[in-house]
Amino acid sequence: MGLFSRSRIETVALIDVGARSIEAGLALYVTDQIPYLAYSTAVPIETPTQEGDHEAMLRALGEALRRLHEQGVPALIRLTGSATISSALVSLDAPWQETGVYTHMIAREKPFVVTQKMVQDAIDTLTPPERGVHYTDVSVVGTIVNGYEVRSPYGKRVQQVSVIVLTSHMEESLHSRLIEAVQTLGRGLEVSILAGASLRYQALRILFPHEKDVLLVDATRPLPEIALVRKGVLIAVSETSQSVSSDNEAGPGDLMNGLTTIAKSYPLPHTILLLARTERLRSSVGILNALHYDAFGRVDSPPRIIPLVAGTMKSVVRVATTESPDLPLLLMALYYQYLEQRP
Repeated sequence: MGLFSRSRIETVALIDVGARSIEAGLALYVTDQIPYLAYSTAVPIETPTQEGDHEAMLRALGEALRRLHEQGVPALIRLTGSATISSALVSLDAPWQETGVYTHMIAREKPFVVTQKMVQDAIDTLTPPERGVHYTDVSVVGTIVNGYEVRSPYGKRVQQVSVIVLTSHMEESLHSRLIEAVQTLGRGLEVSILAGASLRYQALRILFPHEKDVLLVDATRPLPEIALVRKGVLIAVSETSQSVSSDNEAGPGDLMNGLTTIAKSYPLPHTILLLARTERLRSSVGILNALHYDAFGRVDSPPRIIPLVAGTMKSVVRVATTESPDLPLLLMALYYQYLEQRP
């Protein structure tokens, strides 16, 4: 009889596909309890000279799935008495997908009522069909009505409305092979794919609901990913796409390039939410503090930095694994708990 055998349990496979490694785990969700990460493992993506990046990633994914089968499922049986995996959530970073945030404004001379069809038309305009391309994520991350953020604009009479849409797309053939591989975890397994930037933004909104104007700097990866949140809405993302075979690591120049990309369109906030590996937290903070923010018109540098490492997630995700999971996998576990479509 397992530890959770008398409870209603949902078991989810979490798979985080980064540029150079894949982390996978099994998380248990029990009513009125925080997520329980029962198993985790990490597999590097190694590229031989004769093999392309996609093949290397899929090979690493196959190894991660093998470990879930051979090591994760026995742990699952010990805890729950069942080997059933309910669904799978996959987070993808560059270079496997491309993420962008776009704004579509609807304005008319006379006031009008916002409808779902208007918003859907805006989405269709921003995501035209393209041969060989699959949109893995198309999310309305914010709506601005007459200059103010509104959670649900439908039915409101307005002069103008701006729809902010996050899109993520990847090669259709790679998407099909990825789905096929993950579905080996169970017959008819439902697989959801989400851009890493979108997932982390939504998880951090749960952790820091009062931080409305902030830069999200993800330094857990070899090269940084930066996202801008204004008035609680994700409005810009700067990703660094690089070949798996490159050995470069993030430095001040990479961060400045990412910040410069965003600063061309928006003023930068004073607060930074820094996602970092525990062993590299001090160096990551040092790099951020040493940047020349006056180049972006800021005079109150250095910024206010709020660090987040795996150890600070203990109060929101329970970990019972032999391998210590990295922060992105823990954020995935938290994100899934708050999905609106969960029963």
